[in-house]
Amino acid sequence: EDSGWYLPDYSMADPLVKGVHWGYQLGCNFATKKCVEGGKTEFPRFWCAKKDAMKCSLSRKQQVQCTMIRSPVELKEPYTFFDEAIIGDTPEADFCPYFHTPISNHICTDPGASTFPIANVNFMREVFGEGSRCLDSTLHADVAVPAGKYEAEAKYFAEPQPGCFKTVCGVDGGSYDVMISDLHGSAMKLGTCSQEGQALTIAGFQGQVTCASPEELCSEGLGTPRHTQFDQFNEDVGPILTDSSDPSLVEQRLPYRWLAYAGSISVAGSAALLLLALRLRRLGQVPTTGFSPIGSDDGVRSS
Repeated sequence: EDSGWYLPDYSMADPLVKGVHWGYQLGCNFATKKCVEGGKTEFPRFWCAKKDAMKCSLSRKQQVQCTMIRSPVELKEPYTFFDEAIIGDTPEADFCPYFHTPISNHICTDPGASTFPIANVNFMREVFGEGSRCLDSTLHADVAVPAGKYEAEAKYFAEPQPGCFKTVCGVDGGSYDVMISDLHGSAMKLGTCSQEGQALTIAGFQGQVTCASPEELCSEGLGTPRHTQFDQFNEDVGPILTDSSDPSLVEQRLPYRWLAYAGSISVAGSAALLLLALRLRRLGQVPTTGFSPIGSDDGVRSS
């Protein structure tokens, strides 16, 4: 759009969700202030201030760890996050420490994942599988066995830990049920989450499961991104767009090479597409999806 040649059709972009997409709706402080100042962070869902701390991933499909390293050189501003010479391990993040190292045996969607804190004793009543998601939890109870019971030591659950539980979203995506293991191969309902920060518990257990925003867990799959709504295919030209917010775009054929670029595009990607568009224009093949030339009579440049 800054080129002055095209107007994007923003209705074709995928929706962004706060808490899921990096930095979305977190304000200027997230982008301009130091990620960690004096060993503390204003955004603990993203940045981390304690080595080896655990968190649910942004997708809430697995557990991730805070990774830090000791700097081999003396640190100067803006890289002085702690009293010691400790930084994150990723140059692309300006060495800000953040949760990104996956814990390979605690992936919620993996039926063979291990329970926390002991692999073969399900104190937190976790459930693993395709429909499971990660939530902060201190929920725990003893586990009875024929010879007695395993006791859930309170020290392991004093602080919230990433726990995996089956979630079932409501039809409108405004709430979801949280299911915990009954230790007999089935899941039972713990409660219903309708807002972020809500606490769920149940008789006979200590601690609680803290709800994430329903939007975080239930926005996925509620609607197919508009840029993927193609239901016809032609071997010569590829997919055919038959659904669009702009009636003038209906039934227009798209060059197959443009399918991957019809949705959200990064700044770097926009520049690359602009150069490609100029090249295609010389060949008489100007793309018609997602961008419309400014000043055209019908809003769409036909090929």
